[in-house]
Amino acid sequence: TSSVMYWLTHWRGGSTGGAGQECPLLAEIGAVGKLNEQSVILIDDARYFLGPPPAPHRPQDWPRLLDLIEALKLISTRHELWVINDVVIYAPRNIADDVVAYGRNHGVDLVNLAALARNNVSKDSSPEAIHGNDGRRHGLESGLNRTLLAGERSERIFALHAQRLGINRLLDIGANNGQFAMKMRRFGFEGMIYSVEPQAGAHTALMRNAHADVRWIPLARQAVGRARGRLTLNLAANTWSSSFFPTHENHLRAAPDTRTVGHESVFVTSTATLLREPLMKEIDALKIDVQGYELEVIEGFRSSMHGIQLVLLEMSLVECYVGAPDLFTLDRVLVNELGFNRVAIEPSFYDDRVGVVQQFDGIYVRKSPPLQRPSAIAAGFSAIVTSMHGKPSRVTPSGAEIGEGWLRHCVQTWQQQSNRIISVSEVSPNDMRVQWVPSADRPAIADLLAAIPHDNDRPTILCNADIAIGDLLTQLRQQLDPRTLYLANRFEVQVSTTNPQAIEVQSVYQLGFDLFVLPAEFVRFAHKSLPIGPEFRIGEPWWDYLLPLVALSAGFPVKRLPLNQPVALHYVHATKYHRDTWLSRGADFFAAIASLTRSAASRDIQLLHDLLALEGSTEKVLNMASSLVCSHTG
Repeated sequence: TSSVMYWLTHWRGGSTGGAGQECPLLAEIGAVGKLNEQSVILIDDARYFLGPPPAPHRPQDWPRLLDLIEALKLISTRHELWVINDVVIYAPRNIADDVVAYGRNHGVDLVNLAALARNNVSKDSSPEAIHGNDGRRHGLESGLNRTLLAGERSERIFALHAQRLGINRLLDIGANNGQFAMKMRRFGFEGMIYSVEPQAGAHTALMRNAHADVRWIPLARQAVGRARGRLTLNLAANTWSSSFFPTHENHLRAAPDTRTVGHESVFVTSTATLLREPLMKEIDALKIDVQGYELEVIEGFRSSMHGIQLVLLEMSLVECYVGAPDLFTLDRVLVNELGFNRVAIEPSFYDDRVGVVQQFDGIYVRKSPPLQRPSAIAAGFSAIVTSMHGKPSRVTPSGAEIGEGWLRHCVQTWQQQSNRIISVSEVSPNDMRVQWVPSADRPAIADLLAAIPHDNDRPTILCNADIAIGDLLTQLRQQLDPRTLYLANRFEVQVSTTNPQAIEVQSVYQLGFDLFVLPAEFVRFAHKSLPIGPEFRIGEPWWDYLLPLVALSAGFPVKRLPLNQPVALHYVHATKYHRDTWLSRGADFFAAIASLTRSAASRDIQLLHDLLALEGSTEKVLNMASSLVCSHTG
């Protein structure tokens, strides 16, 4: 078979074959026929399929995104879909890593572009407002600032010292869209990165940019500082200059797109309590870029600062944010009070109107005692815990019943990950490979958590009984962090119609999680605090949404495994949907969320309050909650 790249473009007018219908894209996709595994489809103007196209286009002539996805699936189920730079890419799954790498290195941030566009066409769109009185542009995109930005000197120096010091865990405070973390990866840093970002739009982009990296954890949306509370964030037109302080006229003169265009109320967590204490003690590097709030972040971290060996923070030589501490104050705290040594003070933003460097990046190091590192997961998991309650029915496309065989296959894949398999269930699994923990009724999630062994420091897999674990997890687990709770969406699979000895991935189920990797500390926490009530049972809805929220509120990092890596395999079957149970457990879910927000032991994360603020009919609120949890957990 030959390799073909199909470039499909919608009709824009003129005398073409599409004149009868403005966008005959679905017909064009159908004309491709079966798409082989060496071929790619590219479709331009992706934005017109994400929402109704603007006038003068006729929306009724344009397929919706769902229509487009279904049409593509009809010609191949072995391809994945991405949208990069306004182009839909439907490419073979075996080149997914290359597509993701391209998107991360060359993708345009449309949110930032929109912000810049709003700046240039705002009500104050005079040449003086946009370009300055001398008619030249100011800001990061021009003059010396373009050179400073392109050189990436601060990031390169930081990455060099991270390698020399053996830095393992980096706390990235003020992550915006994840620009710093992406540069660290590009410069060879392979350790854990925990990113903190309070701004809603930037946090969404951060989650998207980090999704394929299992060692880069965007934490729940929040700010950090000296003390817990709520503050109003002044949103800048360029997003990355947003600050708790008003922007000073010095900065507005040099960079007009730092002006405030809106406000958001955000939660602030004490820096030292951002994650659980054992993990915070393992953080050994800090990057702080919080637009004048740097000293508050440092003060909130004093109790854990003894383990920090490397710091990078933005410092202002002139007043950029009203009332914020200057370079000399921050330098004195780091050097005189905290015992750091200066490595470099690098210029980062230049005011070419008056000829002064406004902001610098300060890089500091300190010799600290070597930290104990947790062992990798390469050796395998402590146990696989599930609930096997009978023989499932699974049918091949030809009509053959393979339910019992699929269950045996699931157990075989579990054995590749652990030599200890535990089933908490009403009936015996009748499998000598599986340890049975009897249950009087359908077991609660609390029963499964109680059955997990906690006699070692290796993570445990909790999964549904009809989930086979893909070989990819064996490769992936060498990268997984034993301190992080990972969760996985299931991949729907079926026996191949062309090769009965093989299974094919049909789709990814994104509204729920079927496999969890639980850190040993979370298991001990669950044994001690019983965080999930007995009303949440295996095989019923909503427990899989509650579990990651409990972990987040308790200070555990949570990360969803990449959607392009089939780890949890689920053989397709007819949906067993009980609306009454879904509604009832949904009500229990919201009661549990409300309880978490009232608990003094829980961290006050924005996601919990966003869930409780949802409005509408019961079903609408539950559907919105499902989507919100799935899009904001790692």
